[in-house]
Amino acid sequence: MGVIEMFNELGVSLNPPKMLVVYGEPMAGKTVLSVMLASKLADTMNRKVGVIYTEPVWEDGEYQSFVMNVTGAKFDAVKLADWRHFNSIVSSFRDRVIVFDSISALITDIVSRFTFAGWDLRAVTPRVHQIVITLTHFMRAVVNNSRTVAVIVAHSSSTAGVGRYRGITDNRPAFAKRILHECDAELELRVDSDNKDVRVLTVIANRVNPFSEGRSVAFRFVKGNVEPVGEEMLKVKVM
Repeated sequence: MGVIEMFNELGVSLNPPKMLVVYGEPMAGKTVLSVMLASKLADTMNRKVGVIYTEPVWEDGEYQSFVMNVTGAKFDAVKLADWRHFNSIVSSFRDRVIVFDSISALITDIVSRFTFAGWDLRAVTPRVHQIVITLTHFMRAVVNNSRTVAVIVAHSSSTAGVGRYRGITDNRPAFAKRILHECDAELELRVDSDNKDVRVLTVIANRVNPFSEGRSVAFRFVKGNVEPVGEEMLKVKVM
Protein backbone atom coordinates (compact mmCIF):
# COMPACT_ATOMS: atom_id res chain seq x y z
CA MET A 1 0.00 0.00 0.00
CA GLY A 2 1.42 3.35 -1.06
CA VAL A 3 0.68 6.79 0.34
CA ILE A 4 -2.16 7.52 -2.13
CA GLU A 5 -3.74 4.14 -1.40
CA MET A 6 -3.44 4.86 2.32
CA PHE A 7 -5.47 8.04 2.00
CA ASN A 8 -8.01 6.21 -0.15
CA GLU A 9 -8.31 3.52 2.54
CA LEU A 10 -9.06 6.25 5.05
CA GLY A 11 -11.89 7.47 2.82
CA VAL A 12 -10.13 10.73 1.91
CA SER A 13 -10.70 11.61 -1.73
CA LEU A 14 -7.69 13.04 -3.54
CA ASN A 15 -9.42 13.78 -6.83
CA PRO A 16 -8.63 17.42 -7.62
CA PRO A 17 -9.47 20.02 -6.68
CA LYS A 18 -8.71 19.21 -3.05
CA MET A 19 -7.27 21.05 -0.04
CA LEU A 20 -6.16 19.11 3.05
CA VAL A 21 -4.84 20.03 6.50
CA VAL A 22 -2.34 17.68 8.19
CA TYR A 23 -1.39 18.52 11.76
CA GLY A 24 0.46 16.84 14.61
CA GLU A 25 3.18 17.05 17.22
CA PRO A 26 6.77 18.07 16.41
CA MET A 27 8.83 15.40 14.63
CA ALA A 28 5.72 13.37 13.74
CA GLY A 29 6.60 13.54 10.05
CA LYS A 30 3.95 15.98 8.87
CA THR A 31 6.21 17.58 6.28
CA VAL A 32 7.56 14.27 5.01
CA LEU A 33 4.06 12.84 4.64
CA SER A 34 2.73 15.98 2.95
CA VAL A 35 5.62 16.26 0.46
CA MET A 36 5.49 12.53 -0.25
CA LEU A 37 1.74 12.68 -0.95
CA ALA A 38 2.16 15.78 -3.11
CA SER A 39 4.94 14.08 -5.10
CA LYS A 40 2.87 10.96 -5.81
CA LEU A 41 -0.13 13.06 -6.81
CA ALA A 42 2.05 15.26 -9.02
CA ASP A 43 3.23 12.15 -10.88
CA THR A 44 -0.35 11.08 -11.59
CA MET A 45 -1.37 14.63 -12.57
CA ASN A 46 1.74 15.31 -14.70
CA ARG A 47 2.62 18.30 -12.55
CA LYS A 48 5.45 19.48 -10.32
CA VAL A 49 5.49 20.01 -6.57
CA GLY A 50 5.74 23.50 -5.11
CA VAL A 51 6.61 24.00 -1.44
CA ILE A 52 5.76 27.30 0.21
CA TYR A 53 7.49 27.48 3.56
CA THR A 54 7.56 29.67 6.64
CA GLU A 55 9.35 27.15 8.88
CA PRO A 56 12.99 28.30 9.45
CA VAL A 57 14.29 24.73 9.13
CA TRP A 58 13.71 24.93 5.36
CA GLU A 59 16.56 27.45 5.19
CA ASP A 60 18.93 24.57 5.90
CA GLY A 61 20.03 22.95 2.64
CA GLU A 62 20.67 19.68 4.48
CA TYR A 63 17.04 19.60 5.61
CA GLN A 64 15.79 20.05 2.07
CA SER A 65 18.12 17.24 0.95
CA PHE A 66 16.78 15.07 3.77
CA VAL A 67 13.17 15.65 2.68
CA MET A 68 14.06 14.89 -0.95
CA ASN A 69 15.91 11.72 0.05
CA VAL A 70 13.14 10.35 2.30
CA THR A 71 10.24 11.24 0.03
CA GLY A 72 11.90 10.71 -3.33
CA ALA A 73 10.33 14.01 -4.35
CA LYS A 74 11.64 16.80 -6.51
CA PHE A 75 10.20 20.20 -5.68
CA ASP A 76 10.66 23.94 -5.91
CA ALA A 77 10.70 25.61 -2.49
CA VAL A 78 9.89 29.29 -1.96
CA LYS A 79 10.07 31.16 1.34
CA LEU A 80 7.05 33.19 2.41
CA ALA A 81 8.88 36.02 4.16
CA ASP A 82 5.79 38.21 4.55
CA TRP A 83 2.15 37.12 4.65
CA ARG A 84 1.28 39.98 2.28
CA HIS A 85 3.15 38.06 -0.48
CA PHE A 86 1.08 34.91 0.07
CA ASN A 87 -1.36 35.49 -2.79
CA SER A 88 1.33 36.19 -5.39
CA ILE A 89 3.36 33.10 -4.42
CA VAL A 90 0.31 30.83 -4.41
CA SER A 91 -0.69 32.23 -7.81
CA SER A 92 2.76 31.45 -9.20
CA PHE A 93 2.32 27.84 -8.03
CA ARG A 94 -1.11 27.40 -9.57
CA ASP A 95 0.20 24.73 -11.94
CA ARG A 96 1.83 22.75 -9.08
CA VAL A 97 0.67 20.42 -6.35
CA ILE A 98 1.19 22.72 -3.37
CA VAL A 99 2.57 22.03 0.11
CA PHE A 100 2.32 24.90 2.60
CA ASP A 101 4.61 24.36 5.61
CA SER A 102 3.31 25.67 7.86
CA ILE A 103 0.29 27.79 8.56
CA SER A 104 1.12 27.66 12.28
CA ALA A 105 4.47 29.35 11.72
CA LEU A 106 2.74 31.91 9.51
CA ILE A 107 0.28 32.75 12.29
CA THR A 108 3.11 33.11 14.80
CA ASP A 109 4.89 35.49 12.43
CA ILE A 110 1.77 37.61 11.86
CA VAL A 111 1.08 37.84 15.61
CA SER A 112 4.67 38.92 16.32
CA ARG A 113 4.50 41.58 13.63
CA PHE A 114 1.31 43.10 15.03
CA THR A 115 2.43 42.97 18.65
CA PHE A 116 5.80 44.49 17.70
CA ALA A 117 3.87 47.29 16.02
CA GLY A 118 2.14 48.01 19.34
CA TRP A 119 -1.21 46.25 18.83
CA ASP A 120 -3.04 45.04 21.90
CA LEU A 121 -3.14 41.23 21.93
CA ARG A 122 -6.94 41.29 22.33
CA ALA A 123 -7.18 43.14 19.03
CA VAL A 124 -4.51 41.05 17.34
CA THR A 125 -6.27 37.69 17.69
CA PRO A 126 -9.43 38.48 15.68
CA ARG A 127 -7.35 40.35 13.11
CA VAL A 128 -5.03 37.38 12.64
CA HIS A 129 -7.97 34.98 12.35
CA GLN A 130 -9.46 37.15 9.62
CA ILE A 131 -6.16 37.24 7.73
CA VAL A 132 -5.81 33.46 7.93
CA ILE A 133 -9.36 32.95 6.68
CA THR A 134 -8.72 35.36 3.79
CA LEU A 135 -5.48 33.61 2.80
CA THR A 136 -6.96 30.11 2.91
CA HIS A 137 -9.98 31.35 0.95
CA PHE A 138 -7.61 32.62 -1.76
CA MET A 139 -5.70 29.33 -1.83
CA ARG A 140 -9.01 27.49 -2.14
CA ALA A 141 -9.90 29.63 -5.15
CA VAL A 142 -6.54 28.89 -6.82
CA VAL A 143 -6.90 25.16 -6.10
CA ASN A 144 -10.39 25.13 -7.60
CA ASN A 145 -9.55 27.17 -10.67
CA SER A 146 -6.37 25.19 -11.40
CA ARG A 147 -7.90 21.84 -10.43
CA THR A 148 -4.92 20.96 -8.28
CA VAL A 149 -4.28 19.75 -4.71
CA ALA A 150 -2.88 21.67 -1.75
CA VAL A 151 -1.68 20.19 1.55
CA ILE A 152 -1.44 22.58 4.51
CA VAL A 153 0.86 21.58 7.40
CA ALA A 154 0.00 22.71 10.94
CA HIS A 155 1.09 22.09 14.53
CA SER A 156 -1.01 20.56 17.29
CA SER A 157 -2.27 22.98 19.93
CA SER A 158 -2.62 20.61 22.94
CA THR A 159 -5.40 22.71 24.47
CA ALA A 160 -6.70 21.39 27.79
CA GLY A 161 -10.45 20.93 28.03
CA VAL A 162 -12.58 22.71 30.61
CA GLY A 163 -15.92 21.97 32.23
CA ARG A 164 -17.28 18.59 31.21
CA TYR A 165 -14.29 18.25 28.85
CA ARG A 166 -11.78 18.60 31.71
CA GLY A 167 -9.01 16.05 31.42
CA ILE A 168 -9.43 15.82 27.64
CA THR A 169 -6.73 17.36 25.47
CA ASP A 170 -7.80 18.85 22.15
CA ASN A 171 -4.88 18.65 19.75
CA ARG A 172 -6.63 20.51 16.93
CA PRO A 173 -4.94 23.77 15.94
CA ALA A 174 -6.87 26.65 17.44
CA PHE A 175 -7.69 28.05 14.01
CA ALA A 176 -8.84 24.72 12.50
CA LYS A 177 -12.55 25.33 12.83
CA ARG A 178 -12.19 28.71 11.17
CA ILE A 179 -10.46 27.43 8.05
CA LEU A 180 -11.93 23.94 7.77
CA HIS A 181 -14.82 25.19 5.66
CA GLU A 182 -12.19 25.96 3.01
CA CYS A 183 -10.59 22.50 3.29
CA ASP A 184 -11.89 19.11 2.28
CA ALA A 185 -10.30 17.04 5.05
CA GLU A 186 -8.44 17.47 8.32
CA LEU A 187 -6.05 14.74 9.50
CA GLU A 188 -3.91 14.24 12.59
CA LEU A 189 -0.53 12.49 12.48
CA ARG A 190 0.86 10.93 15.68
CA VAL A 191 3.89 8.92 16.72
CA ASP A 192 3.56 5.61 18.53
CA SER A 193 4.79 6.04 22.10
CA ASP A 194 6.62 2.69 22.19
CA ASN A 195 7.75 2.38 18.58
CA LYS A 196 9.05 5.66 17.24
CA ASP A 197 9.10 4.29 13.69
CA VAL A 198 5.31 3.85 13.64
CA ARG A 199 2.93 6.65 12.73
CA VAL A 200 -0.87 6.81 13.10
CA LEU A 201 -2.88 8.95 10.68
CA THR A 202 -6.45 9.74 11.74
CA VAL A 203 -9.26 11.48 9.87
CA ILE A 204 -10.56 14.20 12.18
CA ALA A 205 -12.99 15.82 9.77
CA ASN A 206 -13.99 15.11 6.18
CA ARG A 207 -16.41 17.35 4.32
CA VAL A 208 -16.56 15.06 1.29
CA ASN A 209 -17.06 11.80 3.20
CA PRO A 210 -18.14 12.41 6.82
CA PHE A 211 -18.51 8.65 7.40
CA SER A 212 -14.71 8.36 7.29
CA GLU A 213 -14.22 10.57 10.34
CA GLY A 214 -12.44 8.69 13.10
CA ARG A 215 -10.77 6.19 10.78
CA SER A 216 -7.09 5.55 11.45
CA VAL A 217 -4.25 3.73 9.76
CA ALA A 218 -0.84 2.78 11.19
CA PHE A 219 2.20 2.92 8.95
CA ARG A 220 5.92 3.52 8.80
CA PHE A 221 7.92 5.57 6.36
CA VAL A 222 10.06 3.69 3.85
CA LYS A 223 12.23 5.36 1.24
CA GLY A 224 9.94 7.19 -1.14
CA ASN A 225 6.70 5.76 0.26
CA VAL A 226 4.88 4.23 3.24
CA GLU A 227 4.08 0.70 4.33
CA PRO A 228 1.19 -0.40 6.57
CA VAL A 229 1.78 -1.68 10.10
CA GLY A 230 -0.37 -4.43 11.64
CA GLU A 231 -2.46 -3.80 14.74
CA GLU A 232 -0.12 -5.98 16.82
CA MET A 233 2.56 -3.28 16.45
CA LEU A 234 0.24 -0.37 17.20
CA LYS A 235 0.83 0.96 20.70
CA VAL A 236 -0.95 4.31 20.65
CA LYS A 237 -4.64 4.41 21.44
CA VAL A 238 -6.60 5.14 18.28
CA MET A 239 -9.56 7.40 19.03
